[in-house]
Amino acid sequence: MLGGGDQIYNDAVTKQTKHFQAWIAIKTPFQKSAHEFTPEMAEELEKFYLERYSMWFSQGSFGIANSQIPMVNIWDDHDIIDGFGSYPNHFNRCPVFTGLGAVAFRYYMLFQHQSTVEEKEEHEPSWLLGSGPGPYITELSRSTFMFLGRSIAFLGLDCRTERMRDLVLSSATYDKVFARLRKEIVPGETKHLLVLLGVPIAYPRLVWLENLLTSRLMDPIKALSRMGILGGFINNFDGGVELLDDLDDHWTAKNHKVERNWFVKRLQMLSAEFSVRITVLGGDVHLAGIGQFMSNPKLNIAKINDHRYMPNIISSAIVNTPPPNTMADILNKRNKVHHLDSDTDEDMFPLFRTDVDGTPRNNKRLLPRRNYCMIGLNRISQHKASLKTGDLMEQQKVLKDLIPANYYETP
Repeated sequence: MLGGGDQIYNDAVTKQTKHFQAWIAIKTPFQKSAHEFTPEMAEELEKFYLERYSMWFSQGSFGIANSQIPMVNIWDDHDIIDGFGSYPNHFNRCPVFTGLGAVAFRYYMLFQHQSTVEEKEEHEPSWLLGSGPGPYITELSRSTFMFLGRSIAFLGLDCRTERMRDLVLSSATYDKVFARLRKEIVPGETKHLLVLLGVPIAYPRLVWLENLLTSRLMDPIKALSRMGILGGFINNFDGGVELLDDLDDHWTAKNHKVERNWFVKRLQMLSAEFSVRITVLGGDVHLAGIGQFMSNPKLNIAKINDHRYMPNIISSAIVNTPPPNTMADILNKRNKVHHLDSDTDEDMFPLFRTDVDGTPRNNKRLLPRRNYCMIGLNRISQHKASLKTGDLMEQQKVLKDLIPANYYETP
């Protein structure tokens, strides 16, 4: 199993604690930021994360799967608390929030990696540690690299430990990641590189919503919310608009756009150098879809030979419910062909012609349903090639039995 973050929702820490909940209730920003991380608060957070993980990782089908199937994970904000790393710097650095992050990191290591903070690359070669401690969790980021069979390489990129509002990973950590990839990828033998990110990197833009929620037009609404008239519009941490931390998490957010484009181009260079196909896996948005980068059609490059072709498979976090159809339709209407640069286009692939119950869909690019992604070697093309010429209806029947619903083939 590959976990792209939010394997557990620990947001309940705001309701199932006493001392931490009292801290959240402090209204004065200065007092909240200056409050010490007390031993009593540390003790109750240790108890909360231990009991939360013990409950969630031991019950139901997920508990059975955890006990029987090897698992490789990265983490995201809800493995800590909603929005961790995407709030303003002064708030993320306050003693209570950094203390909470340290506790969450230890239990993430224990339950999701069966490891400890002290374990390093010399102890476990699949670790790919960051270049320096994170800004709010003062530990090295924990990316992973391994092979899933002889021809498939896997990179799980820790996009949370070093995260700030305007940064996902430091340049020094990126250099270390790409140095490891160049060292491990075997030319002619490694055919595919899977890159696991917490948040999709090819996804409809939401900058318009960011601009609206940060504009002066929202000031009266925020004032009403602080008075208790409009509950839920602002968060209980820094008093900002509740949705902003989710928007700031996106690679397509205006704060991350330059870093995102640079990262995609560097992946393209790696693909061209080693003739390796790269597929990005992402989740977080609670619906299914496939974003894709590809060469501009004017270059007339076949997809199988296109080093810029890079799909982003988007599947849900396993915990949260999907958004309503209306939200998915709004995102779909915002979709269009974007131009990363003069040579690279990006858009969403129209995969979902039918819904889970077989009814036709108008929105073919985004499916707001609980979902998961299964990855396997491409056997369909082999079967197509092996079918003898003959009864066309019989050939179509064989292929229909082979090809599952919502199947996507990467050349």
